Amino acid sequence: MFSTIMITTFSYILGILLSPIVSLSSLIIFSLLSLLVFIAGVFLKKFKYMTIPLALIMLIVGGIRYSLANQNSLYETFPDKYVTVTGTVISIPDITTSQYKYRYTVKIDYLNYLKKDYKIDKKILINSKEELAYGDKFSASGFLGDFNASANEFEFNYKNYCKSKNIVAKLTAQNLHILGKKTSFFPTFLAGKLKYKLFCKVSSTFSGEEKAMLMAILFGNRTYFSNEYKTLLTKTGLLRVLYSPFLHLTLLAVIAGLLFANRNKREFALVALIALYLIVQSDSAIAIKSGLLLAIFILKKQISGYANKADILSFIVLTLTIINPMLCFNGGFMLSVISTLIIHFFYTPMFEFINKRKTIKSFWLSQILTIWLLLFIGTLPYAAYYFNGVSTYSILLAQLFMPFVIITILLAGFLLLVGGNFVLFLMPLKLCLSMLKTAPYIIEKLPFYYIMLRTPSIIEIMFWTFVFIIFMRIIAKRFNTIHTKTLITISLALLVTISLDFSINSLKISFINVGQGDACVLKTSRFETVIIDGGGSSDYQKGYNIGDRVFLPYLISHGNTNIDVAILTHFHQDHSEGIVSAIKNLKVNTIVMPDVLPNDKTRKEIESIAKSKNIKTEFLKPGDKIEFPSGLLFEVLAPSNEAQKSKNKNNNSLVLKVSYGEFSSLFMGDYEMEESLLPPKDIDLLKVSHHGSVTGNSENFIKKVSPQFAIISVGKNNSYGLPDKEVLTSLKNANSNILRTDKLGDIRFKISKNGNIQYSSLYGGN
Repeated sequence: MFSTIMITTFSYILGILLSPIVSLSSLIIFSLLSLLVFIAGVFLKKFKYMTIPLALIMLIVGGIRYSLANQNSLYETFPDKYVTVTGTVISIPDITTSQYKYRYTVKIDYLNYLKKDYKIDKKILINSKEELAYGDKFSASGFLGDFNASANEFEFNYKNYCKSKNIVAKLTAQNLHILGKKTSFFPTFLAGKLKYKLFCKVSSTFSGEEKAMLMAILFGNRTYFSNEYKTLLTKTGLLRVLYSPFLHLTLLAVIAGLLFANRNKREFALVALIALYLIVQSDSAIAIKSGLLLAIFILKKQISGYANKADILSFIVLTLTIINPMLCFNGGFMLSVISTLIIHFFYTPMFEFINKRKTIKSFWLSQILTIWLLLFIGTLPYAAYYFNGVSTYSILLAQLFMPFVIITILLAGFLLLVGGNFVLFLMPLKLCLSMLKTAPYIIEKLPFYYIMLRTPSIIEIMFWTFVFIIFMRIIAKRFNTIHTKTLITISLALLVTISLDFSINSLKISFINVGQGDACVLKTSRFETVIIDGGGSSDYQKGYNIGDRVFLPYLISHGNTNIDVAILTHFHQDHSEGIVSAIKNLKVNTIVMPDVLPNDKTRKEIESIAKSKNIKTEFLKPGDKIEFPSGLLFEVLAPSNEAQKSKNKNNNSLVLKVSYGEFSSLFMGDYEMEESLLPPKDIDLLKVSHHGSVTGNSENFIKKVSPQFAIISVGKNNSYGLPDKEVLTSLKNANSNILRTDKLGDIRFKISKNGNIQYSSLYGGN
């Protein structure tokens, strides 16, 4: 079933995906030990398949290739340095919400630092207040920056995504000068100029949501949509329909069919059109994969009379990921590869299985149902891994809305190429755009239109894949083979591995890296889930919501979509933004807040959402308790009446003592009247008040509490200079183990009822 090239490619990609999780040395040791076992098996005449050692070698190669690609020589040479770069704009503009409205991909030729020129041949992102044209040569000065990697576990890794597009750094242009226009007859440059001319015509003819929709359909540029609408498009599955290389290739096939009746001429014409298409779409890995697959398949079939689509796809993917291994972290690219393989291997047996039931008379409906079942079930773990969710009706909706997208492309193409506003074409175009714009609002009213999924581990994905393959082999009546027995054995081994982490009578506490803010999740082995604060900060650019972009994805990716209690310590943005996102998007049973500031904007918003979603709201005061069946106990110590009279909003914070068996901890929020508290002595864990500020963490208080672990939730290089040195000194004098989110990322504790504490962090170390 699986050829050598397929197994080789799979092992290579697995090595890349495991590299951020497992050290390269561990990967090499595992592969070498496995290789020794295989060699021993050969001598004992137990093994005879030579693909096994090749697969193990490729596993190591994948790890090494990732390590090399993960290096950023440009930024590492000039980290956060003020530099001047000269280069050329090679993209149409993206739109941002910051004052530097335009963002471009540029190819830089030279970098000047401390009056010394360095010849550079790299792509970077430039943020600019000025609108530039494709091919503009420019000079820009600013601080060279790196992209943010994952701040917490499973967060979208923007750094890897940019690297998948060969973009290695960014620069905000504080000074920018246009030096002229680049002239080149290189095919990709000419194609870029053509795309830019089309973009200019779109901008001059359309505006608002019509322009945003056309930008997505014609260029794949989704930055012109608002964040809320883009999220809706993603959840309903329409975002993938709007810009699809499959649609483009289908149109090319139709054009080739109209030009030539002879099959051979038609196929060679299609290959020529695909070559032109790939020149235009040279910046899209999905388009390159899809175009090459079709072109090579046609040519190989013409030459030898036979072509194996799976082998061709494996060769293309292996080649592309050797050139750029970061493509393995591009969810759209990987999901397109997986979908193609699933359809190739399992379409026929699934279609025959459905047709045998004779419940669906229509051949067309049987095809659609077959594709929907295969892709919905088969890609489920991958959709969870890359996107934390699946659009339930996306395959079905694609069949419904693809004609409107195709008509839009044809009508828009005609209008833009010939110029003018022909009412005969403009009116139906606007009608198509209107229907496409309205569609997601209708789809979101359907039941279970979007299913949120936690992020599975690589082992869980492999287990699901093996089970899916076994199921499809059973449907195809090919289960009496040694291959299926092997798959069943591997699946059982993976299932045992997945189950090893099962815990009884334990509490997990995770402090989430949300930058300059607080966010924490507590979960018992009985699946009782409590969140305390959710981060959010005005330090970020306008329109960037920490709750929506960091805290909510964290909750979903870890399967925390059913929250028993959401606790907001006080109403400051750096604590409340994530709580608002959680109660808006997830199932929350109870929201807990301090009974202060009844006219506060955040409090009113939360109360309004709670009322609309029938969420129980509790206002707690000192002496109140929350107790769970597992024994998890919350006791409110503050704010006192005296604290509530303070003009300082920080003193409105709930202060919580959290106990679980012999374990005790103290969550301080941003409380600054700590001297008035009667806290427990010698606690195990202290969530340090106010991000480590000296206000709220007096030496006397820290000495009295004497925590074993002190957690400081704080932003990296924050403008407040936190944590204060005095606080760090006091904690060190109390022999506390100081753990900071800015240095460690997520900080995770696993606690048993007898008080045994284990902890780990995203970045490792102390």
